[in-house]
Amino acid sequence: MSEQTSREPVARSLLQRVSKVGGFSVPPHLVIRLVYALGGAEALFLDAQLTGDGERVAGRLVAFTERLVHVVDFTDVPRDGFEEGGSVVVTTVSRDALLKVEIAPVKGTTLNRNEDWAGGSLGGDWWPGAATLTYDGLPSPVTIPQGRRPEDFLALHRALLDDLSRRR
Repeated sequence: MSEQTSREPVARSLLQRVSKVGGFSVPPHLVIRLVYALGGAEALFLDAQLTGDGERVAGRLVAFTERLVHVVDFTDVPRDGFEEGGSVVVTTVSRDALLKVEIAPVKGTTLNRNEDWAGGSLGGDWWPGAATLTYDGLPSPVTIPQGRRPEDFLALHRALLDDLSRRR
């Protein structure tokens, strides 16, 4: 089996996960870039955010593997994916590069409102807010989850605290 053939099912699976998490589809070339960045590793947690109306979009895809964080930032990308244009940057850093986990209101959004946290049960697997993660080597913090139907962030949060505790 060729490498290209082995990447195709991974790309299809990630496209489906992005659609489910983000509530939208993205141009396939964005996910293909993420597949190459993953290098065969499994994405344990995936988050997707998209803005834009009409024919051009911007946003961020974030994938966590066991050891790495992959971030695909894109701006002014044609929605149909066939036209040239826009900017796409893929950055990969070690999860050990985590400097800070912040659970605080996110400026300009309704994330982490008091009323969101008031309805929760301390005993359940429930995460009502968002966390802003600052990594050495990333140009901007990562705020997750941003998707409309987030994956299991609570499990990732526990792992992130382990990452932070290993930081020297």
